[in-house]
Amino acid sequence: MGYCMHQIDWSVKIASADKAGALDALQAMPIGTPGNNWSWVSRNEVLEAETLEQALYAWRWQAYTLKNGDIHSLEFGGEKYGDDPILLAALAPFV
Repeated sequence: MGYCMHQIDWSVKIASADKAGALDALQAMPIGTPGNNWSWVSRNEVLEAETLEQALYAWRWQAYTLKNGDIHSLEFGGEKYGDDPILLAALAPFV
């Protein structure tokens, strides 16, 4: 079971130089719920992602990227709140 989640406002920046490290951190996160998944997220999609943006999309977050490669904002694209605190904690050192 999950609770509906609505994003009201968000300001985040991940420098282009930090994106590879952030992707590595997401792909190294411990397995979530049984079956190699976190709530609402396929671990395989995260592991197969070639870019941070693809991994975030697998978590139901859309990354908006500047021409220089920096991510300047994220938008939640899902409906239900799941294990997103795990994702955000893994991203924190790179924000």
